Amino acid sequence: TLHAAIEKHGGRIEVTRPWDDRKLTYPIQKQKKGAFHIIYYRLESRQQAELDRDFKLNENLLRWLTIQIPPKWADAMLE
Repeated sequence: TLHAAIEKHGGRIEVTRPWDDRKLTYPIQKQKKGAFHIIYYRLESRQQAELDRDFKLNENLLRWLTIQIPPKWADAMLE
């Protein structure tokens, strides 16, 4: 679902992997456990707001964090 949303807005997925399944510190929407994933993708900055809006509408996503990686660290992060 996440991959489809990113590709729908013209993004290109570089690397994706599951990170961890763990108990949440506090319940979020009555959920006590969560699955964490890391997805590195490239997307035009103008499309990021629309992608965040799609993430808000997705009921399966409890929380997400989007950060921009400086270009000098991009190669190290993709390894």
